[in-house]
Amino acid sequence: MNKALKDWQKATNKLAQEFCNKYFDGTTDWRWTGDEIGDNFEVGDYFFNLSRIAEALEINCSYELLIQFYDYEMECCYDKALPKYNFKTWVKHFAGFAYGK
Repeated sequence: MNKALKDWQKATNKLAQEFCNKYFDGTTDWRWTGDEIGDNFEVGDYFFNLSRIAEALEINCSYELLIQFYDYEMECCYDKALPKYNFKTWVKHFAGFAYGK
């Protein structure tokens, strides 16, 4: 494996642990689904992709907002009539959280 890929994997795992430190009381009980670093991430009963991990840390949202949007996404899977939002838009406009300041 080349150095750039090893560095990316190390940084990606570090980012996942930072996510757990902030949102899941620092647990180390997490894993990449199928051992595919950077794909889907499992912690507790939740699954996140790398983009959501990075977005949540970037905008520094609360645990409550993270889980509210997670639940909303799950509802969207069952109710196709619900409007779809991306995470940043939902947090900014529907949860009243201003980020990027």
